[in-house]
Amino acid sequence: MAIPIDRLVRSSRRTVGLTVTRDGLLVVRAPRRISETEVMRLVATKGEWIRRTRERLRAKMDERPCHRYRDGETFPLLGEPVPLTIIEGEVPALEHDGAFRLTRAGVPRGRELFEAWYRRRAASVLGERADHWGPRLGVKPVRVLLSSARTKWGSCDARGVVRFSWRLVMAPPPVIDYLVVHELAHLIIRGHSRAFWECVAAHDPQHRAHRRWLADHGHALDL
Repeated sequence: MAIPIDRLVRSSRRTVGLTVTRDGLLVVRAPRRISETEVMRLVATKGEWIRRTRERLRAKMDERPCHRYRDGETFPLLGEPVPLTIIEGEVPALEHDGAFRLTRAGVPRGRELFEAWYRRRAASVLGERADHWGPRLGVKPVRVLLSSARTKWGSCDARGVVRFSWRLVMAPPPVIDYLVVHELAHLIIRGHSRAFWECVAAHDPQHRAHRRWLADHGHALDL
């Protein structure tokens, strides 16, 4: 039985590349000159790899945190677990002073309050890291924006607008820096060619380890 392709991207690349996203979608990138029949044939040869990858990703998704916003729970921030204390009072509903403090009245809106807090912190951290790395790569993004993406940590469009998932602020600083360098490098080189990865490696020699960290632990960066 043919394996359905969720997204087929055509470009001037020379080979066919397969990616299974964190939500199990199959993305195929193929040269324009290769027919769809040939693409499907190549995908079929990777059927076992696709199946195993989807099973592994499903297992990780089942491990995603399910926060209940109770006293003693921890939340990741810059790679470290931060404890939550439930307090009496009304305002502010959520604050952070080395630990998270959530009012009992705010518990029903816990996820909403935490996401808003993380978004503010992500805007500050990611903006600062983009300002740090931009001059080192010799680039300046038009804008740095946040996204709600769960399966794509960052992106860079043709206009020079760079986007990062706000969840990235939960990751360790070296991993954050890797993503920032990765997306800023796309302002110089659009695709993932050898030259692109050489550019990334020049600024982050440990980029492979940081990519692997996200592959292994990214599912846990959530509320």
